Amino acid sequence: MVNLLRENGLYGIDFPEAYGGSEAGTLALAIAVEELSKVDASCGLLLADHELGSLPILLAANAAQKQKYLPNLASGEHLAAFALTEPAAGSDVARLRCRAKKDGDFYVLNGTKNFITNGGVANILTVYAMIDADKPAHKNAGVFIVEKDTPGFSVGKKEKKMGIRWSNTVELIFEDCRVPAENLLGQEGEGFNIMMKTLNFSRSGVAAKRSASRREHLSTRLVTPRNAKLLAGPSSNTRHRVQAGGHGDAHRSGPPTPVPNMRHAAGAAQGHEPDVPGSHPHEFHGQVLLRGRGHVGEQRSGAGAGRLWVHYRISRGSA
Repeated sequence: MVNLLRENGLYGIDFPEAYGGSEAGTLALAIAVEELSKVDASCGLLLADHELGSLPILLAANAAQKQKYLPNLASGEHLAAFALTEPAAGSDVARLRCRAKKDGDFYVLNGTKNFITNGGVANILTVYAMIDADKPAHKNAGVFIVEKDTPGFSVGKKEKKMGIRWSNTVELIFEDCRVPAENLLGQEGEGFNIMMKTLNFSRSGVAAKRSASRREHLSTRLVTPRNAKLLAGPSSNTRHRVQAGGHGDAHRSGPPTPVPNMRHAAGAAQGHEPDVPGSHPHEFHGQVLLRGRGHVGEQRSGAGAGRLWVHYRISRGSA
């Protein structure tokens, strides 16, 4: 599948023409991810997470770094991954523990990243690490370009997942991993800003996969002879009618490809920060899918972050 996407030039959709891409922008990328994900979500992630891993270079690299890495990324000859999440934290920078210590012309990385999509197959990784523990969390980080054959870097366990199973998701281990200082993106302390821009620009692509899941869910669950019969059936079928009615709730929540996702992608395609926060398309699609499959519970907060507690029945034809 990687070769097929490579042969059709899909890896370079959002890359500048100067580096071998088609420069079609993030809106075109979101459309491609959505169309691929209608058939297989793992296939859509091949593009979405390649873009995620490449974005720090596209957004923050100097001319020499771009010239060195972007041509092979645009062609798909090299795959990319973004390494942020750790066992103790996701994007909560105050809890991240991966460290980068300056040593002459190198930075020495030590730490572990987990749940990294494409991590085991990527040639190029963009890695978020803390540089100076004495500074505030949002001012002490850097994003580093790490090549897969760098001494001290290794791939750990491969995650066993319930879905999207052939998408590679692994643990990454850095043990005295010596990365050339020239592989730091931007300046020391700019890592937080680079990371936040990367996440915001990338969300439309990942949300496109959810949009495809929603459309597939509706097309296979909403208008079926079984649901039509249940909805028109006697009161004894109340439970099934509620279940089928959930699909109607999902359908009424908006068009198959909602405005928030494409607005976000269009904003990014124009080269400026999208005016729709990157989390909005995710929340929209996630809640719509869950309404279609069961019941979305109340929103609760805990540990400084929102937690969505979801309760729904798993029944034949709805999982």
